Amino acid sequence: MKNLVLAIWFVLFGFAAASAQTDSIKRTLVDYSVALKNLNGKKAASLVDSATIAFYDNIRMLAVYATQEELTTYSMLDKLTILSIRVNMSANDLKKMEGKAFFASIIDKGLITNIFSDYLSTIQVNGNTANGYLEVIEDRETPHFVFNKENGQWKINLVSHLPIVNMLLVSMQGGSGKNENDFILNALKQPNGDKADNSVWEPLLKK
Repeated sequence: MKNLVLAIWFVLFGFAAASAQTDSIKRTLVDYSVALKNLNGKKAASLVDSATIAFYDNIRMLAVYATQEELTTYSMLDKLTILSIRVNMSANDLKKMEGKAFFASIIDKGLITNIFSDYLSTIQVNGNTANGYLEVIEDRETPHFVFNKENGQWKINLVSHLPIVNMLLVSMQGGSGKNENDFILNALKQPNGDKADNSVWEPLLKK
């Protein structure tokens, strides 16, 4: 009887712990979505993982120094992100900021948007990593977020879903009738509202 009670207790404890984990993951995504909507860069930066911060710090350096030829190997989404930063931020500002401060700044300026829902239909936790699926469709790749637990807090890995966002962007470009260059330039807006031109492909500074 005692063993049965212990077994039931462990099952209930495990269920409660798993439920707390999934609730924490859901809250992280909701809080991040709210931070984006409110252009709250500091809050958003606190909710993404170290891999995301490192990725965007590399994007920062590319915005400053990368030539058009060097950018040919990057995805359309990466190019659009790099050029958006180039159009909206100065070389001096980009050189002064790094890591979380830079990520917070591009959120404050609205240079990152969330095109997906913040509702997760299914969450699969495996140790300190979790996958949060927006929908479940059998035998089909579905949009999902990866979460990593860092210093006891669940954080979003934005890099994991960028290929899906890029795929949607490429599809939009294909339906627009424009080539990639024209599509990207048309999507870019300078701070004064004018359309960007081919000069955005030139690095802000030479190496």
